[in-house]
Amino acid sequence: MMWAQPSKRTLPVALLALALLGGTATAWAQTPRAERPSYTVGDKWIRSDGAYDLIRIDNGHYVFAADGGREVHLTRDLGVAKVVRGGKTLLEMEPPPAVTWPLEVGQWGVSWLTFKTPDPQYGQSLARLSWRVEAYEDVRVPAGVFNVVLGLGHNAGRMLAEHGDVEGARSAYQRAIDSNHPDAAPVAANDLGTLLSQAGDVEGARAAYQRAIETGGPELSPPASLNLGILLARHSDIKGARAALEVAIHSDHRQASQWGSYYLGVLLTEERDAKGALAAFQAAVDGDDAEASRLAANAMASLGKRQS
Repeated sequence: MMWAQPSKRTLPVALLALALLGGTATAWAQTPRAERPSYTVGDKWIRSDGAYDLIRIDNGHYVFAADGGREVHLTRDLGVAKVVRGGKTLLEMEPPPAVTWPLEVGQWGVSWLTFKTPDPQYGQSLARLSWRVEAYEDVRVPAGVFNVVLGLGHNAGRMLAEHGDVEGARSAYQRAIDSNHPDAAPVAANDLGTLLSQAGDVEGARAAYQRAIETGGPELSPPASLNLGILLARHSDIKGARAALEVAIHSDHRQASQWGSYYLGVLLTEERDAKGALAAFQAAVDGDDAEASRLAANAMASLGKRQS
């Protein structure tokens, strides 16, 4: 079986320019504040890649569409649920990232989600999305000047990594780590681990993941342990991989625990421990993540055929 490391990508959630669609300005008090907008079929969203029209509201999601089979599906809270290009799904997020309205400068939040894409480099990934409202500014459009908040979903390291600037991303992550910020530093350490793993720097990735494990707390430490376990398994450190996966499995982080069980099953299958592998896969089948359950069920079936 192939060891596919969960990884992070810049998620397209900087969507507050949608506040311009309604044609009414947000009233700002002394503390800038944006109420959640609402839209009706026929509203238009002008983006850098063209004009999108709200063609329907499907299961509580706004579906904006443009020429060429392009669609963006948003929740009522303007979290991205799905992106379609050329009539084919480019990515899905389950559950969609949650944004707490109304928005004010300095407000922030964190969401854990499953990131699904047909890109074989990423496939199905467990992702931690953090967002912060950094500032607001006046934006001039044909209907007038509007105040909009900026900075939702922005992360310099991830943006640089997405655009292939590995050294720039490494530097940005390291600055965040060196800040010792209780939230930003462990997130950056986990992301740096993924970046270095993809670059083939096994020891650097191991150290970064270990930093995230030690400082990330119950929200980030288990996924970082999962990432470390996958990294070590890919490089034949079976004992270290198993120990890291066990940490994820026995944590209270449900997604990391379920995926940890699945990858432990993969590891034990490769080690020819069929009984242990079946038990690990069964634990993954019983979890909440549908994709992890599906993969584990398929692995169990395949293992069963080999034994018969």
